[in-house]
Amino acid sequence: MRLADEVCRQARALIARRLGLDFPEGRRADLERGLLSACRTASVPVPETYLAWLTTLPAESQEWRRLRPQPRGTGDGAAGTLPVMVFP
Repeated sequence: MRLADEVCRQARALIARRLGLDFPEGRRADLERGLLSACRTASVPVPETYLAWLTTLPAESQEWRRLRPQPRGTGDGAAGTLPVMVFP
């Protein structure tokens, strides 16, 4: 699924501000894949709604902790942890 340009712009800005990750246009597919995966996991089917929700959450919320990059193989598979980061 290809996201609207404005949705990608908003996601890039929010992720850069909160996680310090940069997704230039050449990594748009990675951004879209990560955002859609995060939406599914959070049971929020609309990316715009998910991004709006993320903006309201504090940096230490469970959702932001889940989205933070983790080195591969460090997750234990327990609820709330990921074996690899959501955003590559």
